[in-house]
Amino acid sequence: MIVWRGWQAFAIGAIGASAFVGPAGAAPITKFVSKQYHYSVVLPGSPGSWMLISAFVPWSQGALEPGAPQFDTLSDGRTAWFFIIGERKLATGSTLGKWTGYFLSTQALDCKRTSPISRSMLGGQTGSTFTFSCSDGVVGIGIDAVHGQGGYFMVLSTHYGSLDAAYRREFDAARSSFQFSGG
Repeated sequence: MIVWRGWQAFAIGAIGASAFVGPAGAAPITKFVSKQYHYSVVLPGSPGSWMLISAFVPWSQGALEPGAPQFDTLSDGRTAWFFIIGERKLATGSTLGKWTGYFLSTQALDCKRTSPISRSMLGGQTGSTFTFSCSDGVVGIGIDAVHGQGGYFMVLSTHYGSLDAAYRREFDAARSSFQFSGG
Protein backbone atom coordinates (compact mmCIF):
# COMPACT_ATOMS: atom_id res chain seq x y z
CA MET A 1 0.00 0.00 0.00
CA ILE A 2 1.31 3.43 -0.86
CA VAL A 3 0.42 5.59 2.13
CA TRP A 4 0.00 9.36 1.81
CA ARG A 5 1.09 11.25 4.88
CA GLY A 6 1.97 14.88 5.24
CA TRP A 7 0.77 16.46 2.00
CA GLN A 8 1.32 19.75 3.77
CA ALA A 9 4.99 18.84 3.99
CA PHE A 10 5.38 19.05 0.22
CA ALA A 11 7.59 21.86 -0.93
CA ILE A 12 5.91 23.66 -3.79
CA GLY A 13 8.18 24.98 -6.44
CA ALA A 14 11.46 24.18 -8.01
CA ILE A 15 13.68 22.64 -5.35
CA GLY A 16 16.29 20.82 -7.40
CA ALA A 17 14.32 21.38 -10.58
CA SER A 18 15.03 23.49 -13.62
CA ALA A 19 12.76 24.63 -16.42
CA PHE A 20 13.83 24.13 -19.99
CA VAL A 21 12.00 25.40 -23.03
CA GLY A 22 12.80 23.91 -26.40
CA PRO A 23 12.17 25.43 -29.81
CA ALA A 24 9.55 28.16 -30.19
CA GLY A 25 6.12 26.77 -29.39
CA ALA A 26 7.49 23.73 -27.55
CA ALA A 27 5.87 22.83 -24.27
CA PRO A 28 7.89 23.61 -21.12
CA ILE A 29 9.61 20.75 -19.35
CA THR A 30 11.12 20.32 -15.90
CA LYS A 31 14.39 18.51 -15.29
CA PHE A 32 14.77 17.06 -11.81
CA VAL A 33 18.24 16.04 -10.58
CA SER A 34 18.40 13.79 -7.52
CA LYS A 35 21.29 14.59 -5.22
CA GLN A 36 20.58 11.55 -3.03
CA TYR A 37 20.33 8.95 -5.80
CA HIS A 38 22.41 10.48 -8.63
CA TYR A 39 19.99 10.47 -11.57
CA SER A 40 18.05 12.98 -13.59
CA VAL A 41 14.61 12.78 -15.18
CA VAL A 42 12.73 15.19 -17.45
CA LEU A 43 9.02 15.73 -16.79
CA PRO A 44 6.40 17.65 -18.78
CA GLY A 45 5.28 21.07 -17.57
CA SER A 46 6.92 23.97 -15.82
CA PRO A 47 8.53 23.59 -12.37
CA GLY A 48 5.55 25.43 -10.91
CA SER A 49 3.25 22.57 -11.88
CA TRP A 50 5.23 20.06 -9.80
CA MET A 51 5.18 19.57 -6.03
CA LEU A 52 8.47 18.07 -4.93
CA ILE A 53 10.07 16.43 -1.95
CA SER A 54 13.68 15.36 -2.43
CA ALA A 55 15.09 12.32 -0.67
CA PHE A 56 17.74 13.14 1.89
CA VAL A 57 18.41 9.77 3.55
CA PRO A 58 19.14 6.38 1.94
CA TRP A 59 16.35 3.81 1.65
CA SER A 60 17.23 0.91 3.91
CA GLN A 61 13.86 -0.38 5.11
CA GLY A 62 10.11 0.08 4.84
CA ALA A 63 7.59 0.24 2.02
CA LEU A 64 7.18 3.10 -0.45
CA GLU A 65 5.65 6.15 1.11
CA PRO A 66 5.27 9.34 -0.92
CA GLY A 67 6.98 12.23 0.77
CA ALA A 68 9.09 10.01 3.05
CA PRO A 69 12.68 11.24 3.42
CA GLN A 70 14.12 8.21 1.62
CA PHE A 71 12.23 8.78 -1.66
CA ASP A 72 12.10 11.50 -4.29
CA THR A 73 8.41 12.31 -4.66
CA LEU A 74 7.22 14.46 -7.57
CA SER A 75 3.52 15.22 -7.81
CA ASP A 76 1.96 16.69 -10.95
CA GLY A 77 -0.46 19.40 -9.83
CA ARG A 78 -2.21 19.31 -13.22
CA THR A 79 -3.18 15.62 -13.07
CA ALA A 80 -2.78 14.45 -9.42
CA TRP A 81 -0.34 11.79 -10.68
CA PHE A 82 2.79 11.27 -8.64
CA PHE A 83 6.22 9.77 -9.26
CA ILE A 84 8.15 8.03 -6.49
CA ILE A 85 11.78 7.33 -7.34
CA GLY A 86 14.52 5.83 -5.24
CA GLU A 87 17.34 3.36 -4.86
CA ARG A 88 18.30 0.65 -2.40
CA LYS A 89 21.85 -0.69 -2.00
CA LEU A 90 22.03 -4.31 -3.13
CA ALA A 91 24.24 -7.18 -2.05
CA THR A 92 27.13 -8.06 -4.34
CA GLY A 93 25.96 -10.35 -7.14
CA SER A 94 22.34 -9.21 -7.04
CA THR A 95 20.42 -9.64 -10.28
CA LEU A 96 17.51 -7.82 -11.86
CA GLY A 97 15.33 -10.86 -11.13
CA LYS A 98 16.18 -10.82 -7.42
CA TRP A 99 15.71 -7.06 -7.19
CA THR A 100 12.35 -7.19 -8.98
CA GLY A 101 11.21 -10.01 -6.68
CA TYR A 102 12.10 -7.93 -3.63
CA PHE A 103 10.66 -4.70 -5.02
CA LEU A 104 7.30 -6.32 -5.82
CA SER A 105 7.13 -7.88 -2.34
CA THR A 106 5.19 -6.55 0.63
CA GLN A 107 8.49 -5.23 2.02
CA ALA A 108 8.78 -2.56 -0.69
CA LEU A 109 5.90 -1.81 -3.06
CA ASP A 110 3.29 -3.64 -0.94
CA CYS A 111 0.74 -3.60 -3.78
CA LYS A 112 -0.57 -6.30 -6.11
CA ARG A 113 1.06 -6.59 -9.54
CA THR A 114 -1.71 -6.44 -12.17
CA SER A 115 0.23 -7.20 -15.35
CA PRO A 116 2.91 -9.56 -16.54
CA ILE A 117 6.45 -8.26 -16.07
CA SER A 118 7.92 -6.98 -19.32
CA ARG A 119 11.41 -5.79 -20.17
CA SER A 120 12.17 -2.14 -20.83
CA MET A 121 15.06 0.27 -20.31
CA LEU A 122 15.79 2.73 -17.51
CA GLY A 123 18.85 4.91 -17.89
CA GLY A 124 20.42 2.47 -20.36
CA GLN A 125 19.91 -0.50 -18.01
CA THR A 126 17.51 -3.38 -18.66
CA GLY A 127 14.54 -3.06 -16.35
CA SER A 128 11.32 -4.79 -15.36
CA THR A 129 8.08 -2.90 -16.09
CA PHE A 130 4.73 -3.72 -14.47
CA THR A 131 1.40 -2.24 -13.41
CA PHE A 132 0.03 -2.47 -9.89
CA SER A 133 -3.01 -1.81 -7.71
CA CYS A 134 -2.94 -1.09 -3.97
CA SER A 135 -5.53 -1.75 -1.27
CA ASP A 136 -5.96 2.02 -0.72
CA GLY A 137 -7.12 2.57 -4.33
CA VAL A 138 -3.79 3.70 -5.76
CA VAL A 139 -2.98 2.30 -9.22
CA GLY A 140 0.21 2.74 -11.14
CA ILE A 141 2.92 1.63 -13.48
CA GLY A 142 6.53 1.09 -12.50
CA ILE A 143 9.96 0.04 -13.60
CA ASP A 144 12.95 -1.19 -11.66
CA ALA A 145 16.54 -1.73 -12.77
CA VAL A 146 19.96 -2.51 -11.34
CA HIS A 147 22.74 0.04 -11.80
CA GLY A 148 26.09 -0.46 -10.10
CA GLN A 149 25.37 -1.67 -6.56
CA GLY A 150 21.90 -0.12 -6.50
CA GLY A 151 18.39 -1.35 -7.17
CA TYR A 152 16.54 1.62 -8.64
CA PHE A 153 12.82 2.10 -9.17
CA MET A 154 10.44 4.67 -10.63
CA VAL A 155 6.68 4.41 -10.23
CA LEU A 156 3.94 6.69 -11.50
CA SER A 157 0.79 6.39 -9.39
CA THR A 158 -2.63 7.94 -8.97
CA HIS A 159 -5.61 7.78 -6.66
CA TYR A 160 -7.85 8.93 -9.50
CA GLY A 161 -8.73 7.18 -12.72
CA SER A 162 -7.16 4.45 -14.71
CA LEU A 163 -3.91 3.88 -16.53
CA ASP A 164 -5.07 5.45 -19.80
CA ALA A 165 -2.95 6.35 -22.83
CA ALA A 166 -2.00 9.83 -21.49
CA TYR A 167 -0.84 8.26 -18.22
CA ARG A 168 1.31 5.72 -20.05
CA ARG A 169 2.76 8.45 -22.30
CA GLU A 170 3.86 10.46 -19.24
CA PHE A 171 5.45 7.37 -17.68
CA ASP A 172 7.20 6.40 -20.93
CA ALA A 173 8.49 9.95 -21.47
CA ALA A 174 9.95 10.05 -17.96
CA ARG A 175 11.39 6.53 -18.31
CA SER A 176 12.99 7.43 -21.65
CA SER A 177 14.56 10.62 -20.25
CA PHE A 178 15.92 8.98 -17.09
CA GLN A 179 19.73 9.15 -16.82
CA PHE A 180 22.12 7.90 -14.20
CA SER A 181 24.84 10.35 -13.19
CA GLY A 182 28.06 9.97 -11.25
CA GLY A 183 27.85 9.62 -7.53
